[in-house]
Formats: sequence, C-alpha cells, structure tokens
Amino acid sequence: MFFSLHSSDPLSYFKREHFYDNNIVINGPIRMTFETMHPDDPKQNFTVSILEKDACFISTVEADDPNSPVNRKELHTHECFELMFVIKGEMYQNIEYKRHVYPQGSLCLVNKKIHHAEEFSTDFRCVFLMMSAELIHSIFFPATPYIFDEETFPADSPIRNFFYHNTGALESSMREYMDFIPVSDDPRIYKAMYDRFDAIMAHLLSPHIGTTFAIQALILEIFSALMDEASYSTIPVRIGSDREFLLFDRIRSSMAKTNGRISRAQLVRELSYSGSYLNAVCKKYSGLSLFDYGMLLCMEEAARLLVNTSLTAEEISLKLGFSNRSHFYSLFRRHYGCTPSAYRKSLRDS
Repeated sequence: MFFSLHSSDPLSYFKREHFYDNNIVINGPIRMTFETMHPDDPKQNFTVSILEKDACFISTVEADDPNSPVNRKELHTHECFELMFVIKGEMYQNIEYKRHVYPQGSLCLVNKKIHHAEEFSTDFRCVFLMMSAELIHSIFFPATPYIFDEETFPADSPIRNFFYHNTGALESSMREYMDFIPVSDDPRIYKAMYDRFDAIMAHLLSPHIGTTFAIQALILEIFSALMDEASYSTIPVRIGSDREFLLFDRIRSSMAKTNGRISRAQLVRELSYSGSYLNAVCKKYSGLSLFDYGMLLCMEEAARLLVNTSLTAEEISLKLGFSNRSHFYSLFRRHYGCTPSAYRKSLRDS
C-alpha cells in the first residue's frame, strides 16, 4: 500500500538535498517520491516520502512551518525523466509557466529540460517516478535484443520516440512532455496503473535477486498501458524556442550567477534590452518583477547557506552584498516568516 514507509529521519534531508536546488539530481537510477497535501489541515498539512536505493524517508509538515515545501515559488528541472501519477484528488502543475490540472488517475511524463512544479492549493495524493536517462535507455534500447518481437515498442510509438530523442547522443534541445488522461471512469484502468506503481515500491523496499529486471518490466508495462488508446488519451507537447522565453532563460541565468544581486542597469548592459522590456518578460514568466525575482533568488541562497554552512547570519548578509544587516534580516523574515537564526534552529531541531 502507498505511504507504508517509515523513517526516523526528518524532512531536513529532503529540504537540504532537493528543495533548494532548481535542478534536481537523484541518487541512483530510480526514485519514488510520494506527496500528500491537505490544505485545510494545519497539523497534517503536507506529507512527503522518498524511496530510492539505500534511502527511505517520510515526514509530515504543519501548515505554519516556514520550511514547508508548500512555500516554494521557483520551478525546477531534473537530470532525469519524471512520470507523475495522481493517486487521489486533483492536482495542479505549473509546466513552463503554464498551469495544468490533473485529475485522479492521470499522468504526466516530463523530460530533463522541462521547468515545472506542482502546486499545493488542492487536496491530493500523488507519486513521482524519477528515472535516469541510463535506466530508460537500457529499458527501451537494450544492448541485448528482446527475446520476442512482441516486446518491442512500435517504431512510431510516441513514447518510444520521446525517449529516443531525449537520451544519449541523440538528446534533443527541445523541451517536451506528455500528458496521459484516462478516457473513462472505468475503475479497472486506475487499479491496474495503481498496482504497477505499488509493485515498483514493493521491489524498492525489499530488493532481491531479479529486482532490477522486475522494475524494468513494470516500467515497460506502465508505458505499454499508457499507449492503449482504449484506456488513455495521449497528449504530446513540444515547446519550441520562444524568443521571450529564451530571453527569460538568460535573465534567470544572469541572476543565478549573482544570487539575484544584479541591478536592472547591469542586466540592460549584459542583455542589450531595455529595462522595462526585461522587467515585463520577467513578470510574464515568473510572476515577479526583476527586483522581486532577484530577492527571491537571493533569499533562497541565504537559506541554503544557513542550512549547509556554519557562516553566521551577518557573514551571509555580507557575502550576499548587504551592507545593512537590518535590511537583510527584514527581507529574510518577509520571505520565510522568521529570522535567519530561528530558521537555522528549526532545521537543527527537526
């Protein structure tokens, strides 16, 4: 059964390793991340579990916890493929700065270049199956041929082509994802998909001889089921090189290099666009002005330094270019609801 994981390790591992990185890297070829969100329950507000090789974590976060992932604002990418399955409820996901809704039983496959993040405004339970490019390549394009021709995905299969263009030397520069929506309310469709994810979790919890091959077979079964037109409607989406989005990528890159501490005038000189246009593009894709977006990145870096270093709050404020410590404290409190010292203490005590 989903969410049968237990661990004494707190959420601090998940926050430290994954919530502060906008480009997520998994430890090993596969990871399952489970999320349960109850927006109206202040005590059992958000539960997250991680299951991967040699690691098993579960934690519940209260609504007023300043470190809750619910407070994340940035989209992220990963160095792997991710297949999301909505187990219960309805979940919204922001994909390339556009909002999408996923009802119970629906799935979404994103590649390594997609900027995305789930939203936490609805009551839902979902699982994210993250798979390395190497694992996917070994499953769909094995060095040793399948024994039977019936095991091979058709050459014109959208899923096979998706992986073909996004693994190894053939990796595409396009940003792609695929939605899979059940075509009916037939409970057998949902249960069959649920059982396959449940079986993968069981293998990860109790590995034995043959586990690798069993998991690979289950992944193939999942994608084979998703290609069944009688069960799922497949919607492949390819995002082209929109000029403004590419400019926003450059804005984000420049800001990331300086932890958000770059002025509008500096961006104008570096990118050769007017300040008002750069601000409009930033607002379009992030929802924030250049200044607010820069402060968001800056405060995220401050939080990361508080978690991962022994630098004092004053040293961090100087490192991030603040000459006025009170100003830094005020900005940090505005973003995280507490002082830097209280933020650090909350992580150490968790």
